[in-house]
Amino acid sequence: MRDDPRAARDLALAVIAVIVVTMGALSTHAVDRALLMAPFGFNNLNGIIPLLLAVPVATTIFSFRRYRDASQARKELAKLSMLDSLTGLPNRRSLPAWYQRGLARAIEDASHMAVLFVDLDHFKAVNDTHGHDIGDQLLVEVAQRLRGAVRPSDRVVRYGGDEFVILGNDIVTAQAATRLAERVIEALQASFEFDTQNIEISASIGIAVVDTNSASMDVVLNSADAAMYEAKTLGTGRFVVVDPGRWQQPGRRTRQDKELREALAAGQFVLHYQPVVAVSDASMVGAEALIRWNHPERGLVFPGEFIQDLEDSGLIVPVGTWVLGEVCRQAREWQDAFPNKQFKVKLNVSATQLAQADFGDVITAALRKTDVRPDGICFEITESALMHDVAGAWAMLRQAKDRGITLALDDFGTGYSSLNHLRRFNLDYLKIDKSFVDGLGKSPEDTAIIEHVIGLSHALGLKVVAEGIEQEDQYQALRRLGCDFAQGFFFSRGQPADVITRLLRIATAPARPAFDPEVDGVVAPLTRERLIVAS
Repeated sequence: MRDDPRAARDLALAVIAVIVVTMGALSTHAVDRALLMAPFGFNNLNGIIPLLLAVPVATTIFSFRRYRDASQARKELAKLSMLDSLTGLPNRRSLPAWYQRGLARAIEDASHMAVLFVDLDHFKAVNDTHGHDIGDQLLVEVAQRLRGAVRPSDRVVRYGGDEFVILGNDIVTAQAATRLAERVIEALQASFEFDTQNIEISASIGIAVVDTNSASMDVVLNSADAAMYEAKTLGTGRFVVVDPGRWQQPGRRTRQDKELREALAAGQFVLHYQPVVAVSDASMVGAEALIRWNHPERGLVFPGEFIQDLEDSGLIVPVGTWVLGEVCRQAREWQDAFPNKQFKVKLNVSATQLAQADFGDVITAALRKTDVRPDGICFEITESALMHDVAGAWAMLRQAKDRGITLALDDFGTGYSSLNHLRRFNLDYLKIDKSFVDGLGKSPEDTAIIEHVIGLSHALGLKVVAEGIEQEDQYQALRRLGCDFAQGFFFSRGQPADVITRLLRIATAPARPAFDPEVDGVVAPLTRERLIVAS
């Protein structure tokens, strides 16, 4: 009767009422007097007696059935409250029970339990570009693939949004936990098909291996969550195993989001600019804007530590708007100071920004406010950003192109590498990823790939930029292959805007100036000679 107190109460009251009425009738002979006063004969008792018996019996049966039905409904509701209505997986409320069962099993078997915190990469962009209906369908398909990737003894839980938790039981070593993570990542590699749309999605995974001496579930989950965010800094589809000595207390992500919002409001973000040079003569022809976080306690923080947090929190949109405005302002300043110098400033545009319906208006506002010449601005877009929504991305990029902004395809060769993109998007530049440049002069395959990419790009009317140049032989190899532009530590790291201004002043001076300690202290001396003499 503990299952439904109200139904049990009604049943008990009905039974008590029947007993009281029956005992009262027997003790007061009420039935006998009613029969003597009734205007019918004794022969009609055959109809009265069954009626007197049927009423209490029917009442009792009705109350019992109500109790049974209510109890069953309560059990069903309790069961449903532990399931995610969209995917059918156990939900967050069920996690403590499954966690305790897994921990007890690990203690009994002298083994371990692995907690995998799984977060889909760039899922927000899927919702923004394809709509929430497609996003929901994708979550359902992801849940099915996760079920298929784990063992029967493991448990998959939808933690919330695009986050899942996998409890791996019977884990003997940390290697067994990583193999489980590899199966999960592999299960998501094939594209998801919805009507005529193909969607690529990956997941980042943080792994915490739990033993009998581990901390509480909340601490373990937050540690796995922190490891997941560390995995995101390595790229998409990666995993990181957290060191038990680095258990994270709850609230890390909340604090990071709060700090990033405060950083934007307080103007703590700054831009550095990495020079882009012409390979033919090493003259500086442009610069790529690189964001930095001037943290009041941690100092200068590089983007690998916070870009993914900006993406996941949605702050990438206002921060990206600020970057665009600052780049336009700085480019206009250089255009005014060096009117005869062709100098292009490049900035990265994310898939989330391209998915914003008003991104075209944001571009127009930045151009009008600064009155910068649009041909001095270049948007760099990665292949993966284009693939989130090819039609939508092209619509936004066409608006940028119509306003005079040039376009570059970034990290070519690391994503989908569709030649159709080179033809369809009316691009101006193609950037060869550092991973291929590293093999120049060492790997015949990488050298052949770069040679063919350069030839194909030139045939399509595109200029080629090689990034990540760190050695003299790489630079010379690019010259022999006919590459147009290059950037990397061999020439210069990212520099504050005032250093770029001094370099431009040196490069445009009629005569070679004397030694400039503020410039020579941050730019390689050999590079300085190239930039000065060639320009």
